[in-house]
Amino acid sequence: MTHLEASRDFADALERVSLSKERIVLQRQGQDVAILVPIEDLPLFERQEDAANAKNITVWLEETDRLRNDLAAKYGILPDSALDIAADRAR
Repeated sequence: MTHLEASRDFADALERVSLSKERIVLQRQGQDVAILVPIEDLPLFERQEDAANAKNITVWLEETDRLRNDLAAKYGILPDSALDIAADRAR
């Protein structure tokens, strides 16, 4: 459905989505730009977003650890994890 059709027939599109549980892809200049989805689909989108955010955080933490270890190796110092182990052993 083009954005112009959706604008003109918004009540119809909203009814199709809310009652028939139809998903409608909106297009502008031939490109998909948005979707109208039933509210029941919202938890699915939120779970996907949460999973993506968690994955991004995990990737960031892994990259940070890798960078810290690379810098430690480059400058001949112990990475934080090794320092923590050494400090625990010294206690």
